[in-house]
Amino acid sequence: MSEEHKDPEVLDLIIDEEDELQRESKSEAETPSDTESSVDDVKSTVDEPSVNDTVTKDNAAQTSDVAMSDDVKQTSDAAQTDDSTQTGDVAMSEEEAQKSASVSSDDAEKTVDTNHSETAEPIQDAGSSDAANEHDLSGIGHQEAFVDQKAFRQKKKVRRALVATLITLGVILITGYTAMVILCTSHFQPNTVINGVDYSFRSPESVQQEIDARRADYQIHVTLRNGEFTIRPSDIGLVITTAADVQRIKERQNPFLWFMAYFDQPNDAAYVIMYDENKLDAFLDSVSYLKPDNMEAPTNPMIVLNDGVPEIRKGNAGTTIDRDKLKLLIEDRIRNLNREISADFEGCYKKALYDENSEKVKNCRDLIASYTSLKITYLYGEDIRFMLRAEDIYNMLDIDLEKYYCAVSARKVEYFVDQFADEHDTFGKDRIFKTHYGKKLRLNSSYLGWEIDREAEVKTLIMNISRRENIEREPVFTHKGKIYTGDCSDIGDTYVELDLSVQKIYYYVDGRLLIEDDVISGNPNKYQNTPSGLYEIYGMRQNVVLTGPGYASHVDYWMPFNGEIGLHDAYWQSKFGGNLYLTRGSHGCVNLTHSTAQTLYETGFRGLPVICYWRTDDNFIN
Repeated sequence: MSEEHKDPEVLDLIIDEEDELQRESKSEAETPSDTESSVDDVKSTVDEPSVNDTVTKDNAAQTSDVAMSDDVKQTSDAAQTDDSTQTGDVAMSEEEAQKSASVSSDDAEKTVDTNHSETAEPIQDAGSSDAANEHDLSGIGHQEAFVDQKAFRQKKKVRRALVATLITLGVILITGYTAMVILCTSHFQPNTVINGVDYSFRSPESVQQEIDARRADYQIHVTLRNGEFTIRPSDIGLVITTAADVQRIKERQNPFLWFMAYFDQPNDAAYVIMYDENKLDAFLDSVSYLKPDNMEAPTNPMIVLNDGVPEIRKGNAGTTIDRDKLKLLIEDRIRNLNREISADFEGCYKKALYDENSEKVKNCRDLIASYTSLKITYLYGEDIRFMLRAEDIYNMLDIDLEKYYCAVSARKVEYFVDQFADEHDTFGKDRIFKTHYGKKLRLNSSYLGWEIDREAEVKTLIMNISRRENIEREPVFTHKGKIYTGDCSDIGDTYVELDLSVQKIYYYVDGRLLIEDDVISGNPNKYQNTPSGLYEIYGMRQNVVLTGPGYASHVDYWMPFNGEIGLHDAYWQSKFGGNLYLTRGSHGCVNLTHSTAQTLYETGFRGLPVICYWRTDDNFIN
């Protein structure tokens, strides 16, 4: 057969003819064993092949079985394919048949060499016997061509299925496109993303409602320094909607080009915000924290002492708010749908004239420091010192926190001196005295103790501070005590003690008893009793004539301590002590023996304390 007979169209004609013949057969398909039987029938019409030919064919069949590829569903094994090819070429010449057989034999030999090494020698013999192969194939060339009915039928089915599939797909595509056009006419196209959310195939109305619902609970919370309040939509007629932008997005979409939506970019739907400004004003007017009466004005920084050093501290920020600024801020936050406002953080409060970084404030602090750093010390006697503290001087200054200027205040200095004198003056105050026999009594004196001249001390202290003087000095006194102890026990350990109930004098010098003697005091029966009390000797004289109603008496030593009552010698008294004062008592003075009066005069001094008491006095401490 020539090469042109192998054209696929000719082959199809042959297949169609054979197909008509096979329709009468009841069997729909042949198994691989049926195909082999057909091949054997064809081969039976030719001469009986040689033994070598038989071995060659058997080996070729085995090789085809082993080398079967994944295309086993479309064709049978390699040997069957070769046979089919041989029988299919109806017009093939004997020469071409012999060549085909030779090729098949050669292939079989190669296969057997690879997979069946034990049969190598028989295959070589079979390959060398060309005459036998030619004789075998020449017989086949005269037989009718064989066609694989199942393969050809399957091919036609595939073609028909492909056509049906294409038609079905076309119908589906047209139907789907039409349905999408109808759907996208009233709904959003696929891949429609608005504000980050996919709203494909949703109606514009439902999309608008869903987006607007996100702001349905919107309200703005305002935090103040002294409180807080919340503005709700109903308070100011607030409306928030995206209707305009949602509709714009829908109108921009062409339903006939819905498939182009897969290439679209995400969309943004802006909120349209509307509110009633008059309602906003009315609402702010109703907030109690924003009423002027409830606001506290801001104050300038303070200058206070910290461990004696002046330092600047922030003033009171106050709660006076700039209402217009707050309103503008609220409106801005509403337009941006912000939910929180801090009026303090946003600077809505009115500020004081100065802050802690102002130069004027710093200069005033330095001026105050120049006063509070002074060292002013009060001296009481030789050992007691009182240093004015920085706080004391600070409190004596007038500090103007509006102009930030300070100066010494006479009124405040006077107040300080009064406080200091009340605390440290002992003149005229009660004292606790321990008697020679151990009992304590409370004494009051208008003669003994320390007393500051307050008016004079105020002037002196103002001068010291104004001149920035560091100084140690005594306060200006009107009366000075002998010693200062701070607890009014400033009698000291040198004093005269008169126990009038037993008519005795005890004179102590530096805590040591120098004199103990009898005395005669005033006559109580003549209402000339010597009074109790704490006094001090305010005069020291000799050779004095004491005069009074109906008498004139000379004394060598006169030491007055309570007005016209004093201590003196009495030459007219022959005895002292006991109850003589009831009959021979004086006009109130205390009569001493001449020796006692002399010793007291010689060792005593102006200001020597004199303690008089009766044991029946009610000022004894139990």
